[in-house]
Amino acid sequence: MVKMRIRMESLRLFRGIVRERTGFMSRMERKIALALVSMTVWGSVLPAAAEMSDTGSSTSDTIKRSVTENVILADGTQTVLNDSQNVTGNVVGIQVSHGAVLNLGNRNQTAVTFNGDVNEINDRKIIGLEIKDKGSSLQGGDQTTVQVIQEIQANLKKTGARNAVVGVAAQNGTNVNLGKDSLITATLNSKTERMPGVDLTSYGLTNNGSIVELGSDAKVKSAGYTSCGIFTQGEGAVTTLGDASQVSAKADRGGSAEGVWASEFGENIIGKRSVITSMAIEGASHALTANGGVNQVGDSVQLYAEGSGIRVVGAYAADSGVNNLGENVHIVSRHLEPDSNELYGIRTYLRGTTIAKDGLVIQAADVASGGRATGVSNAGTTIIGNHASININTNDDGYGIQVEGGNVEIGDYAKIQMNGVYGFGILTSVVRNESSKTTLGSNASITVNTEQAGTGIASEGGSTTVGDNASVTVNGESGAGISSTENGITTVGKNATITVNGTDGTGIVSNNGSTAVGDNASVSAAGSGVESKGAGTVTFTGGANIVGGQYSLFSQDADSLIDLTAAGGRKTIQGNMLASDGGTIKAVLDTGNSFFTGASAVEGDGSELDLDLSNGAKWNMTGDSSVTSLALNSGAVVNMTANTAYQQLSADNFSGSNGIFYMETDLDSQTDGDKVHMTQADAGSSGKVQVYDASFVRGKEVTGTRHLLLITDDSGQASFTGETLNRGGLWDVTPTIQNGSYVRDTMGVADAKDTEWYLTKLEKKLNEDSRPLLVGGDNVYGMYRHSLDTLRQRRGNLRQRDKQEDADGIWVRDRGGRMTGDGWDSKYNIFQLGYEYSKDATSIYGIFGERGIASPDYKTGTGKEHTLAGGLYGTWFGRHDSYTDVVARFGRDDSHISTLGPYPDSADYRTAEQSLSIEYGKTLYRGKHREFFIEPQAQLVFGHLNDVSYTTARRTHVERDDFNSTIGRLGFVLGKTHDQGRHPFDYYLKASVLHEFGNSQDVHMQSANGETLDTSLDYGETWFTVGFGGTYRLSPSATLYADGERTFSSDITTKWQVNAGLTWQF
Repeated sequence: MVKMRIRMESLRLFRGIVRERTGFMSRMERKIALALVSMTVWGSVLPAAAEMSDTGSSTSDTIKRSVTENVILADGTQTVLNDSQNVTGNVVGIQVSHGAVLNLGNRNQTAVTFNGDVNEINDRKIIGLEIKDKGSSLQGGDQTTVQVIQEIQANLKKTGARNAVVGVAAQNGTNVNLGKDSLITATLNSKTERMPGVDLTSYGLTNNGSIVELGSDAKVKSAGYTSCGIFTQGEGAVTTLGDASQVSAKADRGGSAEGVWASEFGENIIGKRSVITSMAIEGASHALTANGGVNQVGDSVQLYAEGSGIRVVGAYAADSGVNNLGENVHIVSRHLEPDSNELYGIRTYLRGTTIAKDGLVIQAADVASGGRATGVSNAGTTIIGNHASININTNDDGYGIQVEGGNVEIGDYAKIQMNGVYGFGILTSVVRNESSKTTLGSNASITVNTEQAGTGIASEGGSTTVGDNASVTVNGESGAGISSTENGITTVGKNATITVNGTDGTGIVSNNGSTAVGDNASVSAAGSGVESKGAGTVTFTGGANIVGGQYSLFSQDADSLIDLTAAGGRKTIQGNMLASDGGTIKAVLDTGNSFFTGASAVEGDGSELDLDLSNGAKWNMTGDSSVTSLALNSGAVVNMTANTAYQQLSADNFSGSNGIFYMETDLDSQTDGDKVHMTQADAGSSGKVQVYDASFVRGKEVTGTRHLLLITDDSGQASFTGETLNRGGLWDVTPTIQNGSYVRDTMGVADAKDTEWYLTKLEKKLNEDSRPLLVGGDNVYGMYRHSLDTLRQRRGNLRQRDKQEDADGIWVRDRGGRMTGDGWDSKYNIFQLGYEYSKDATSIYGIFGERGIASPDYKTGTGKEHTLAGGLYGTWFGRHDSYTDVVARFGRDDSHISTLGPYPDSADYRTAEQSLSIEYGKTLYRGKHREFFIEPQAQLVFGHLNDVSYTTARRTHVERDDFNSTIGRLGFVLGKTHDQGRHPFDYYLKASVLHEFGNSQDVHMQSANGETLDTSLDYGETWFTVGFGGTYRLSPSATLYADGERTFSSDITTKWQVNAGLTWQF
């Protein structure tokens, strides 16, 4: 009965409304309307309604379907309202109120089109679906469609007038739930322009303190003067947008566009893979806005903001608003026309918060001219995860990250690229006296490409911290990799790489700021590598590689400091240093691979430049230099030969021991050379001096008494000695350094002072890498000499062969041994294979081929020799046991040398050789059975070694002239023979004296640094050979022979040689 009374009261209420609205209807239309109301009140399912147009005018709201009790609509129901009257109230397609529940079913369609005149209206809304009153609920199935269109015919002239077009409006604690594939469209069209002070707005969906949920693949579109896709506000308001949904807001007549907006404690939850778009022609364009509310954005969501108005922002947060972005969110902000204003990917304003997970991508691009593009702008709190990518393209100012208060934190592997006319990768500044802080994780990459000035990281009063392995690259006319100004602080971790390309570029600059860089930093700039001024400081906490086209280090103004004093770590500094007007530079180079290449200068009162070198570190001084303090210890080197012109070095203070000054000199001139001047030296300090004298290049040794002033120590506290020098040329050079007292008292130079140190003598010898190249020719000659031998060595006792007439055969033999020379030792082996023919018992003719190998050891080098040769021979036996042997030989020797000194080198070359040997001997038999014999021998060998020219791997050029060899030998063989039986044999002792009549071989060498050597190698000598051997016929066809020997009194000595051969006759 209660339900019946409620329904009866509802029926009377609905009938009253119908009577009010049907005064303009026909009789049939009124009957249909009353029937529909009755069915709705009693809970019946409504059929799809036909389109119905209202006519006439009214001063009250126009509502197509008003629901005050629970209703279920059939699937596919259509609610259509076309109104062209001049009305002053709201126009609503369906209104749910009084706590009612409306179930739309699937495929429901609501269409509201209004064409009326709206002049003089204060506040009016055109709404597709309106859910009002607390407890009211709208339940929609899949494919719900809402379309609201307003066509304004005349201007809105009344100031303060507001007109809104809304697709779905949920208010006052209501509940809306629509299924998947929903489509909500709100469009406000006008043929005229909006007047100032008039608010014309289109909303796809508004949520005021309600719960709204849209299923997946929803589409919400709004278009008009001012446009908003989804607007959620009020405490407890939550709008949930399903996955893969789309929201767009387009304001093409002068207003702003908001894609999704959370305000005043409202919350929007946006599903994965959704797309939010905003576009405004003149006003602001925000794809995502949290102004006092919260936006929860799912993974892989795309935010697109476009416009040509005052501001374009992909994601905006302010006034305690929070944007919480999921993984792999992609934000694109784009200006559509030139002379547009501000462009942001993310803008976190006062008291706003933006949080983004890993994989965030921001693109702010297509600014034709006159606008500013910023990836992240912060005055609140912005926290971004790992692998973020920020890309800015602009034809004006650009900022990857701009912090004007608050904090920005970005994770590892961030990538920031800014392309524009002027701009920054990161700018952390102070605005409104609020502190600013930016923090980036490890492996960040920052690239700035500008037409004019650009800066990678700038801390203007704020604080910027970047983790390990950062990379900063700036390309432009001018700019800086890192800039710390206005008390700003920049801290960069280990392994940073900072590169600035541009004529006026600076790698790191601190101007009234502070910069700290971690270990193993690399800084390169066309201008200054590192610069401090205005009391700014730059500190390197470990090793560093610094390159500056104009200055590597430049410190200017009082209290300015560049500090490279951290112990350990490789430091390489390339470019001049300058401390001026009170600036300070302090550098400690304490590893063997550390160096400074450039000149140093101290200018102005209070300026300070201190260099501390030790453990083999090197200063390659390229111009006249001055320092306030120079410490030189443990093999550290000041290399004054880095400039071919003579240079001067002045040091206010000197300390150290076992450091080296490497100086260019011309001792022969007694005036020209590098100079060092010290004002004060620590007591007991000392140093060593190496010199590279002009005589090395001239190839002329300095003789006679000479003295050349090198070092002046005003305090007289330091001492200096000469140190052997090998600079990779041909020579080891040891200078003699004497104090002025010796030069004055012993050498008779009256004006020499005790505070002066002089070069007085040079002693040079071939260095460890040059000597193998010189004596390598000895081994070639030695192999040539060992290829020459006697008849018995080559063929044994030919008289004992079985077949002596019209016979031929082959033979093989091998000999190996060891020979030594001045500074080298070599093992060798030579193999021969021959064929011969015996015409008769007195004549033998043959040919042979030869292959040899040797492995010389040069003490400071190694080598290989490979010989290849061939020859012809003829042997004739006389009537009285005499013989004549003639051998013509042609061959080549391929040589390889590798040196093992401080400057290893290598070379390959080939030597051709020819020889002709003539040997005569006579065998004198003794004894009853002629079993003993003595055989005097004489031999003359004419040979020629061709000239050789080659260049080593380190560009040392070597030339050897050809060499004509004539070797004479006188010797004898004393032995016993047994010619009877099946196995004739003999054995013997032998001895010879030999002499080389050939001339010397001239050698010219020139190293890459110009040092030269011209010398002659004299191989003429007399030496002795002793040995033993024998021949044994194994069978009528085979004969074995062998011998061994060694030499005495020769520069090229055969320590031992063993030779063995085998003959086979056919």
